[in-house]
Amino acid sequence: MASNREVEALFPLAGEVASLFDLPASLKEARTHVIRIFSPSGRSYDVPFEGYTVSRDRVDPHWARLAEREGAEILTHSRVRRVRGNRVETSRGTFEGRIVVGADGPHSTVAKSVGLPSPSPLAAAITCEVEGTFGDSLDIHFGSPAPGGYAWVIPKRGAANVGLGVWPKYEGRLDGLLQQFLDHMGFTADGRTGGWVPEMGSVPRTVKGNVLLVGDAAGHVIPTNGGGVNTAMVCARIAGAAIADHLQNGSSLEAYEAGWRAAVGSTLDVGVRMRKLAELFFPSDFWLERIMRVLGPRPMATAIRCEPLFSWVTS
Repeated sequence: MASNREVEALFPLAGEVASLFDLPASLKEARTHVIRIFSPSGRSYDVPFEGYTVSRDRVDPHWARLAEREGAEILTHSRVRRVRGNRVETSRGTFEGRIVVGADGPHSTVAKSVGLPSPSPLAAAITCEVEGTFGDSLDIHFGSPAPGGYAWVIPKRGAANVGLGVWPKYEGRLDGLLQQFLDHMGFTADGRTGGWVPEMGSVPRTVKGNVLLVGDAAGHVIPTNGGGVNTAMVCARIAGAAIADHLQNGSSLEAYEAGWRAAVGSTLDVGVRMRKLAELFFPSDFWLERIMRVLGPRPMATAIRCEPLFSWVTS
């Protein structure tokens, strides 16, 4: 996760963010100070970037407990089957709610139920955990190890998350590509998990009737680096404020749409343009290597932070 300072730089109109990411030190795995980008030949470029890593299997329950303290009721082992007006049909019965928030991932059942769009295209991703001691850099590898995407090594406490994301057409080769990358890095790992990640920004509409979409369901993922937690948290707070204002004062839920687009929309849009530009070179390690050498680390830092294209030329 990006540091508060990096989040504020990414989303300067998002307001105060420290309270969103006020995690106990015990939940932070490792601090990172640089994103180290590797070209297809193995040449590395360091981009200063402050952040820290977490284990979602510990952080998510922490956030759930905070929600329960505020009055939320959490049902586990429940799957939403359909939304009809105020009725949410699940595997554990039907519930009613004046407002329904779809935060159920890129294949959102909530979105499909009410006719809201789903993010597209999606990158196929796979990850595993490797035991060992790692440094303070978050490593990203471009080129043939991860066609159309990148492979990563994210340090944690006594381990690292190792994985890769690729173009959808390589979905059937995910396991083999990950194994090749592990072998190349000299890593061994048991067990792996996979999924889908929105790679081209937000969906065109996130509000319909009494339904709002947040997070991966809305495409709230930064296209140039795959980060979604920081963006989702910022947008979730905007959703909560819009819902409260609607219930208390009768204001339109469309305020959520306008609010999140004002806070993070321009950053996501710049990321989409950069992603499309980068994909011109992804199919060829030869050209990808050369464009990375021509650009150097400064424009790469611009891309990671989704700053306006070519701003590095005049800054």
